[in-house]
Amino acid sequence: PGAWKPDFLVHVPGEMANLLVVEAKPRTADVNKMAEDLQKLTSFRRDLRDEGGRPANYHAAYFLIYGLDLHDWPALRTRLIEVAGSPRDFDRNLVDCFVHPRAGTRVVRAAWE
Repeated sequence: PGAWKPDFLVHVPGEMANLLVVEAKPRTADVNKMAEDLQKLTSFRRDLRDEGGRPANYHAAYFLIYGLDLHDWPALRTRLIEVAGSPRDFDRNLVDCFVHPRAGTRVVRAAWE
């Protein structure tokens, strides 16, 4: 996880006061790249430690897919869960997903179930 660089971090630099880690992808992105992002987000929430071995304690991890309508989410969700691997690699309980269909529309939470 130390080599991974997420798209967005909300934190206090130099302290383990970490709020949010975010990855964003267009709906046209490669599913393998999306799955890697889900694994990265899981790792930030569960595995990341500071130099003293203390947990990073990210409060939330968000995966944002833009250009995707909510009714297209179930098919992509199924594929992502397949490709992202076991719960050890990608834990759906640690990552919230959101879709943003197009400019001028609201971002909508997309359920993993």
